[in-house]
Amino acid sequence: VKVELIKQNALQLLIRCIIEIEFDPIKVKPIVLEILLALSFNNDALSTLRQNINFMLTIRNLVNSTNSNKSNLQRAAEALLWKLEKEAEAVAKLTNSKSYKYDIMISYSHSDRQLCYQIHERLIQDGFSVWIDRDNMYGTTMMAMAEAIENSEFILICMSDTYKQSVYCQSEAHYAFERRCHLIPLIMKPCYKPDGWLEIEKRNKSTLSTEYELFDGKI
Repeated sequence: VKVELIKQNALQLLIRCIIEIEFDPIKVKPIVLEILLALSFNNDALSTLRQNINFMLTIRNLVNSTNSNKSNLQRAAEALLWKLEKEAEAVAKLTNSKSYKYDIMISYSHSDRQLCYQIHERLIQDGFSVWIDRDNMYGTTMMAMAEAIENSEFILICMSDTYKQSVYCQSEAHYAFERRCHLIPLIMKPCYKPDGWLEIEKRNKSTLSTEYELFDGKI
């Protein structure tokens, strides 16, 4: 679908939706930014977005807004700007340091939060140092997410259909892979079979360790 959208030149229309002021900043633009974030995993789309000066200026202005309460629009803009400008820079600074602040980071969809909180509590009881985002902060935490990944020895990828559908979760998993982190995919529901980008991420990573199936009461 992403490739077809790019072939049909839909990218330019989506860029217009962000740049031009007549498009609704509450109902339209946040959704468009999330679509663009999903498309940015395609190298051609990524290059097109980076080269559009007006678009990049608009995104930076949204991110630098002084609103004390982050809107969905600003959060999505921050996530996209991270992908366009900051991710490659952070990956380039990759070091071979073996010093970690956390043993484990839990990457999960907010829809799976109850089970993930149980996993977190059990890991803490077993003496592990664990980073988890309990506030579902999305784009405003892209820097915090990156820092957590960089400072965690293992990343638990809590795989589910809602995880697969989230561009924010995809951003986390992709960055962890680019950092060559030790990834542990966790099946969140019985019989769930990852597909799409999540299946590719699961299958192709040489750093992938072990897969666990998690059922209620069997953590």
